[in-house]
Amino acid sequence: MALTDDIEEFRAKISRIVDALEEISASSSSIPDTNQKDLSSKFRSLEDELDEVSSQLNKTIDLLAEIRARYG
Repeated sequence: MALTDDIEEFRAKISRIVDALEEISASSSSIPDTNQKDLSSKFRSLEDELDEVSSQLNKTIDLLAEIRARYG
């Protein structure tokens, strides 16, 4: 894979992470309006979404390390 391809892949992954975080932020803005009985479910959903972003971020960090190892 060429450097430009690696950079595009990295940028695409970052873009997906940012999009996911924006969705989580939008979802979390409704917390004050959430009924108390629904809060646990809301928090669980947010936690699951954040876990997914964390996984994506770790994979992106690994990709960046690979790019740095290949190209300095």
